[in-house]
Amino acid sequence: MTIIRKINFYLIAILLIGFLLRIYNLTFESFWYDEIFSAKIATFSFSEIIRITAIDVHPPLYYILLKIWISIFPNNDFFIRLLSVAFSISSISLVYFYSKKIFNQKIAYFAAILLAFSCLDVLYAKEARMYSLLSLLIIIEMFSVYLFIKTNETKYLLCHIVSSTLSIYTQNFAFLYLFVSGINGLIYIICYKSKIKQIAKFGFSYLAIFLLYLPWLPTLLSHLKGVNQSFWIPKISLFAFGETLFEFSGSISLGIIFLSLIVFYLVKNLKLKNTNSLFIFSWMIIPISIIILISVFNVTSSIYKIRFLVPSLAPFLIIASIALDNLWEKKKMLSIVILSIIVIISTIEIYSRANSYYKERWRDVAKYLESEVKEDDAVVLMVKDEFNKVGGSQILINYYSENKKISNIFTIEDSLQKIDFGKFARIFLIKSHSLEQNNTIDSIVQISHKASMSPEFTGAYKRFSFLENDKYILEAKGISKSIFIS
Repeated sequence: MTIIRKINFYLIAILLIGFLLRIYNLTFESFWYDEIFSAKIATFSFSEIIRITAIDVHPPLYYILLKIWISIFPNNDFFIRLLSVAFSISSISLVYFYSKKIFNQKIAYFAAILLAFSCLDVLYAKEARMYSLLSLLIIIEMFSVYLFIKTNETKYLLCHIVSSTLSIYTQNFAFLYLFVSGINGLIYIICYKSKIKQIAKFGFSYLAIFLLYLPWLPTLLSHLKGVNQSFWIPKISLFAFGETLFEFSGSISLGIIFLSLIVFYLVKNLKLKNTNSLFIFSWMIIPISIIILISVFNVTSSIYKIRFLVPSLAPFLIIASIALDNLWEKKKMLSIVILSIIVIISTIEIYSRANSYYKERWRDVAKYLESEVKEDDAVVLMVKDEFNKVGGSQILINYYSENKKISNIFTIEDSLQKIDFGKFARIFLIKSHSLEQNNTIDSIVQISHKASMSPEFTGAYKRFSFLENDKYILEAKGISKSIFIS
């Protein structure tokens, strides 16, 4: 009976619902560009994964864990994405336990429910990428720093060192959160008038993290140089703050609700000068502000993408939970109504997204090309050369090709100036991850015409099939048949 009493059936129910929301239609959409890269790189040896990521952008930890995962479970779309689901569910558990420890059980339940029903968290839990893992590690890192400062217990310092090191081996933007945890730590050391010994321990933790990361540091510096020279993300404006609010919330209507809760939270906690709450707020707002401001005022490139900010989702929802708890004290029914509205609208949004196409449909493209492409045809992918690191861009097509492998697959970037396209009967252009926004069909045909040097190529427009593999265009046109250019 004692064991049964200790089991938190409410938390189990929240986790179960969160799990079901994340696995519902998990493979409805095929892998998109980056997910195919993840699935492919995980098939290499550990040493090869490290070598490939050294010339890519992201560090190797997620790919190494994915390799271990698919050596235990089947190597298919469902189980590959299930790893991210596992990280996401773990995050819900930790948000509950940490919130209960720092705040109270009601806030912990609110936070767990909001994260379980978070459209954004569900979105990245359904991707075979590193963002759910990153979010999990940052949650451990941030709470470990806070609890070490509050308790001076070595176990929290060790958690901070391990989680921080793993996070920067997962994604480069983890350094931003490492900076925030350091700033928070120093502020609270000053506020709590910590002893010199505790300050020394905290400083040592950052030295330990630096030494553990030292083997990868030259690689990071080379990555930063490449980003500084050119990066693919378009420029943004200060309206990105609003975009981030709506993305974190799940919709415009939910954004209005969450904005109201955040304002209410600020009013209540600025009066109370609650250091616990201010710690959560800085975790949310500082990374978002830094990334947006750098992207707005950097003349060369932007670094803003909502997926880079996923680790700030947890404090965003904890803040809303604190506001709901504050509201509960005087207007319990209103707090219940607001939470119910969030859950209902979020469920509708999650269901809608799970039954709609938002990503690139490489599975459908591969099946279509399998049925249409002949031996004397060619396929041209409007992509860059990232897949050359893992065997070539043909992987994008052949990953889902079951019956035959298409051999004549090229990319715009590295092939059109070298290949004699005059020898092919038809050319299929696949639009995805185009090099520039202004890459039109005309310019591609013109490039191909110059490359072929063939008199027969004067009828180029009649020899091209243009297959749109763009998430927005696909919704309107589908890919049931090719579009012939005439």
